Amino acid sequence: IISNSHAGLIAKHAVLPKARVIYNGFDYKRVQTISPQSITELRQSLNLKDNIYLITMIARLEPAKDWNTFLRVAKQIQTTRNDIYFLAVGKGSCLEKLKHKCSQLKLHNTKFLGFRNDVEQIIAASQLTLLFSNEKLHAEGISNSIMESMAIGVPVIASEGGGTSEIISNDIDGFIIEPNNDLKASQIIIKLLDNANLYHN
Repeated sequence: IISNSHAGLIAKHAVLPKARVIYNGFDYKRVQTISPQSITELRQSLNLKDNIYLITMIARLEPAKDWNTFLRVAKQIQTTRNDIYFLAVGKGSCLEKLKHKCSQLKLHNTKFLGFRNDVEQIIAASQLTLLFSNEKLHAEGISNSIMESMAIGVPVIASEGGGTSEIISNDIDGFIIEPNNDLKASQIIIKLLDNANLYHN
């Protein structure tokens, strides 16, 4: 019985003596395409000024991912800051519904990019990445988007559950928050972006 996380084995009630965990791998050759020029070109393609901070979530646009919390975070940030922009990267059945909600919330700091082949550059151009999951429908194994962000050196804020705590040590190399806690996520974002020493440590 093979799983990519210990949490997955527990969730599926696997017979543990017969079970093994093989974590997802990461090909570091992928980061070789990242350069200051590629980051600059990406930001220019998105019409982002140099003083704009970028927060990104890369995930399927499906109910298993908690995009509603993502949008609520963007809304909270928008009420106090105009220098932080949110990117939603991915495709799925919820795209139009989420775009409609974005319009209802009157978000002008959020953009849906759809499916992309340049996620490495997008992450490298971001100050933070997010991964919120719908714990009622889905428990993360070992998230590729979390691993990608960590490999590129971009801090991650993720909702707790599944195998996330197997790769993130909270408050050390990332941040794990309670599901649906948009207030906590917003506080961490502001705290990190306003404290360069904390951000780089």
